[in-house]
Amino acid sequence: MKQPLVIAMMLLGAVPARADALDAAKGWLGALRQKDASKLKAASGFPFTEAGIGPGSGHCGKRAKAANAAEFSQASECMFADQTFIEALPPEPTAKVVELKSLQSATFKKNMKSLAPLAKDHQFVQTTLTGDGMSYEVLLAVKKGAVSLVLAENTAE
Repeated sequence: MKQPLVIAMMLLGAVPARADALDAAKGWLGALRQKDASKLKAASGFPFTEAGIGPGSGHCGKRAKAANAAEFSQASECMFADQTFIEALPPEPTAKVVELKSLQSATFKKNMKSLAPLAKDHQFVQTTLTGDGMSYEVLLAVKKGAVSLVLAENTAE
């Protein structure tokens, strides 16, 4: 008799976690869209890694990393510099919680070895952004209401 109750409680507990991950991912994307550095930092978990947003050159490089909140300013500046990406962010992005095995993007598959360990304590949220001649697949890793990893692939190239 205890076993069905435990299973039901586990299932009920999973639903808010999924909703929380979606809310966290959408909040992070909203802060990026608004170019609000303090909100973006507050919505981020550390260590933080981003790849695919930003100019990809100069001091930004192809990835932005921050071991802690104090190091986050340069990462956010590089992301804010990608005006094309930011302009593609809708006020209310459509997103879904996904399992790693369901990912189709070449970039996401290429990074599977680094994503797999995160599956132990993160939820993954995926969204597609489209704009004037561009399209991005974006994956966000969320842990305890904070985004700690963002991968973006320009699929229009």
